[in-house]
Amino acid sequence: MSPTEDYWSSTIAAFQPLIDAPALTEKLLQRPPFRFIHDIVAAIDARFAAYNHLFTAEEQDAAALDNKEKKIAYLDKLIAFIQILLGRTVDVSTKKIVAGQEPERTNAFLRDVALAVGYAQQYKQQLAAQGAQLPTAAAAAPPPPPPPPPADAPPPPPPPPSSGPKPGLKIDANTRVCPQKDQYLKEAIAFIKKVQGLGIALPTAEEAQQQPANAISSSIRSMEVELKSKELPTTEPGKLTAPSLE
Repeated sequence: MSPTEDYWSSTIAAFQPLIDAPALTEKLLQRPPFRFIHDIVAAIDARFAAYNHLFTAEEQDAAALDNKEKKIAYLDKLIAFIQILLGRTVDVSTKKIVAGQEPERTNAFLRDVALAVGYAQQYKQQLAAQGAQLPTAAAAAPPPPPPPPPADAPPPPPPPPSSGPKPGLKIDANTRVCPQKDQYLKEAIAFIKKVQGLGIALPTAEEAQQQPANAISSSIRSMEVELKSKELPTTEPGKLTAPSLE
């Protein structure tokens, strides 16, 4: 917007049927100071009581708002309530209002203040008809952060048990669930008995039963390799006795 463009006349027209003072002059509206805005809201409340429930007694006294933080908090409450009444965002920065910047947006905000007066009255009437109380100044303020937990607070409950291995069952990388373990054990024990007479160091049947299935399978493969490397006696099959095959 160019410096010569008129953005204040519509603001004057918006407040003309509502208040007589303070005087809305072109000079003040070209860069509205906070005290001027506060006086406008106070005049609205004196006649219509539209926004007075939002503010504490201190905030209703312009002289008490003597720093930037208090002024911003006052405007934040007002803008939040107007946005609820109008059902849309009020596009303005409270920090820039206090700093005297972006007067065009500040004028648009002031026109929203005038527009929302009727909605504020309807809002109060509806609450009164329902027997509800108006939100207080504390309710209009942002909620405080939750208090920290006490130092002696009990620890959180342990997580629920998972569907993993039961306690006491040790499973490492070399152990795997194998439903065919019993069959492998039978075959391994029979194989061990058959080659006991060949002079190869083999585990006993009891030791084999305590080994995991993958270890048994690995042992059997090692035995096969070792058997192939040994020179077995050239005994004719017909001369083997029955006990040697048991």
